[in-house]
Amino acid sequence: MDIIFRDQHLETAMVGGAMLNTAVSLGRLHMPAFLISEWGNDGVGEITQNFLTNNAVNTSFCKSYHGNTSLSVALIDTKGNASYTFYKNYPEKRFQIDTPDFEPGDFVLFGSFFSIDPGIRTQMTNILKQARNSGALLIYDPNFRKNHLASLEQLLPFIEENIRYSHIIRGSHEDFHYIYRVDSCQKLFEKVHSLGCEVLIITHGSDEILLFKECTKTRVAAAAVEAVSTIGAGDSFNAGLMYELYRRQISPNNLNMIPSCEWAEIVSVASSFAANTCSHYENYISQEFAQHILSSQAI
Repeated sequence: MDIIFRDQHLETAMVGGAMLNTAVSLGRLHMPAFLISEWGNDGVGEITQNFLTNNAVNTSFCKSYHGNTSLSVALIDTKGNASYTFYKNYPEKRFQIDTPDFEPGDFVLFGSFFSIDPGIRTQMTNILKQARNSGALLIYDPNFRKNHLASLEQLLPFIEENIRYSHIIRGSHEDFHYIYRVDSCQKLFEKVHSLGCEVLIITHGSDEILLFKECTKTRVAAAAVEAVSTIGAGDSFNAGLMYELYRRQISPNNLNMIPSCEWAEIVSVASSFAANTCSHYENYISQEFAQHILSSQAI
C-alpha cells in the first residue's frame, strides 16, 4: 500500500507494488493477468484482494500470511518524482505459494527488490527456472533503489542471475547507474548481452527511450506529459510492453525477428501507458485510457 504525500500533505493511498501495478493495468485491458505475490491477513490485505478482484487480476497464486501488509510512504516533489520509505513486517516463512504450470505463450514479468530478496530467493529461482524451461517469455525490471546500494555487493549475483533468466530487460537509466556505475548505454548492453539478455530497453524520464538488440539500436521519443506523480510509470510502461508483445504473439522463438520499426511502435505504445499513469495519482493506467486503447484496437 502506497501512502502518498505532496508538500507534506497527505494526498491519497493506493494499492501498490511494481508487479501489482502492471497486473492492474493489464487487467483493465481485459488481459489474462495473474499476480504471484503475498500480503498480510489484515485490513490492508483485504483491501488489496478486493481491489485486484475488481480490476480483473487473477490472484490464484497469491497467499496471505499472518501479519501486516507492507506499506510505503511516498513523498512526491515538485516534478512528480517520489522518494520512498518502506515498512515491512514479514513472517519467518514467506512466499508459500503454488507455482503455476507455465506453458509456451506465457509472459512472466518479475523484478524489484522482491526478485532479489535473500529471504525468498530459492522460491524465486524455482519459479524462473520453470517459466524459462516451459517456453515462457521472461521480462526483468531491476527497479533497483538507492536505499539498497549498501547491499549491492551481496545482491549483484542475484541481479545477474535474473538477467541470465531473462529474454528482455527493461529498466531506467537510474537503475543501471546504481547497479553498474556505467553511463555508456552501449557498454551496458554489451554487459547484459554477455549474460544472455537479448533485448535491453532503457527509459530515462522524459528523455528518449533506447532499445538495444544485437547489432541494432533504436531510439524512441518519450510521450510528453505534465507529471502529477511518476509512481507506477515504469510499471505501466511494462504493461504497455507486455500488452503489445502479447497482442503481436511474440515469443522467445520469434523475438529476434522483430524489426526496428516494429520495436519503435511497441515502445511508443508502452511510453503512452507510462505518460497516462504520470497524469494522475493512480499507480496504473486509468480506466478511461484502458477503454480508449480497447476501442482503438477494435477498429
